[in-house]
Amino acid sequence: MTRACIWLDPGGTTGIATWDYDKVAFGSHQSDWQMTGTYIEKIAAWLGPELEIGYESYTITPGSHVKHDGSALLIIGMVRWLAYRHGATLLQSQQPSARKLGLLHLRKLGWYRAGTQHANDAAAHAAVYLMKTNQLPAELKERIAHDG
Repeated sequence: MTRACIWLDPGGTTGIATWDYDKVAFGSHQSDWQMTGTYIEKIAAWLGPELEIGYESYTITPGSHVKHDGSALLIIGMVRWLAYRHGATLLQSQQPSARKLGLLHLRKLGWYRAGTQHANDAAAHAAVYLMKTNQLPAELKERIAHDG
């Protein structure tokens, strides 16, 4: 049984969004690669196969090295290894475009955090995943359904 789900927006500053299925609770933050690794290591060691981990995909294209320093690849590799090491489930990565849908709903969900763009991006991926897999609680679905 899955107890928690973590979504990442990988990069030099990585956004981390955590959904706790048991407590029906959400949290997000952002940190550097070392703190990201420490956080994932602790949660994965604790929950092992009861943890799902997803991340925004990173596509290497001509000119990628000009726009990005490659830190997203470092995070993705580290997270994949930690998931493997502790038996956590790796979810199919999401395209950056998926977060746009999630970003539309963060305020209604109560998940928006001012000044934490990367945490909000990770939260948007978590929202999209929970909506697509029909795991968003009814109360949160209601918030999205109503304008205001």
